Order: sequence, then structure tokens, then C-alpha cells
Amino acid sequence: MGMKHSGKSTLGRLLAARWEVRFVDLDDWMVARFRAAHGYTESEPSPGIRSVYRSLGAAGFRQLEAETAGSLHSQLTKAGESAVIALGGGTIENEQAMDTLATNGTFVYLEEDAEVLFRRIERGGVPPFLAGPDPHAKFLDLYATRTSLYRQKASIAIPLAGLPVEAAFNRLQQLLEEYLNGRQ
Repeated sequence: MGMKHSGKSTLGRLLAARWEVRFVDLDDWMVARFRAAHGYTESEPSPGIRSVYRSLGAAGFRQLEAETAGSLHSQLTKAGESAVIALGGGTIENEQAMDTLATNGTFVYLEEDAEVLFRRIERGGVPPFLAGPDPHAKFLDLYATRTSLYRQKASIAIPLAGLPVEAAFNRLQQLLEEYLNGRQ
């Protein structure tokens, strides 16, 4: 878990490949559920997670997120399958989704500097939840709120400090394995 553009999907895919387990991006699962619920055909382009948010609004989006987390948890539990799951940046604020996933998961917080993250966000275009006259100030407020929540919920925090992907992955793997080995 972590803020938007902290490396959750990129590092999660690498970790899942290294551990030879399934990788799941919660946002991708949400988009698939949205497509199914709204009658999209195979030939129609898939909406992105931003489009889903705009279409459902904040409350509808959080409900879909909680339902998707529940479905994912149920499927993995039933199959006895392990997975690395990349949460959406705001999933931390969805108590129902977090409670469901906490029943048998280790929460890893990918901690990144606010300014590094904001520059990455700007490159991809400001998302709807930051729209307004001062997206930077809005982001800093959101960063402060979510950082506190991530730290409270995390089993382990991985400080990334703007590291390139390979170095960030090495740090993640080392610190996570040390953490998991220490729990045994």
C-alpha cells in the first residue's frame, strides 16, 4: 500500500514474480467488476480507474472497492492461494476493504517523499480527487492524512526515498524478508 505513484504495482509485480505467487492489482479488479456490472462488451475499450471514480462518485467507488476486496479475499482463501496485492492509494481510507484484507495479510507501506510523488502524479495528469485551484496543496493534505493511516496499519514500512525501480525492489525484498523471517 502507499500513495499514488509510490510503486505499488511495479514493485508488487516484481515481488510476486520473485516469490512465484499471483499478482493482483485491486484497481484492475475494480475496473473488471465495473465493466461487468455496466454491460461492457469485449470490443469496448476498458474504462480506467479514474473513469470508474468519476462515474460512481466517492461513495460508490468505495463500495465497489470494498466489494472487490471481499471477492478477492474470498477467492484467494477458497483456493488456498497466496498473492501480492497492490491496493489503490485510497484503499487505506476504506475501513471495510482494509478489515477484509487484514484477516490474513501483511500490509507493506511503500513510503515515498511527497514531492517525488507529486511530480510523478503531475506527469500522469492530475486525478479527479485532486482537481481544483491548488492540486499541490490538496495533495499535501491528502498525503498527511494517508501517511498517518498507512503508518498505523502497516506491518512494515519501506522507505523508498526516490530510489530507481531496481534499488527500490532490492530494498523492499530485503526489508520484507527480514521482517517475515523475524516473525517466525
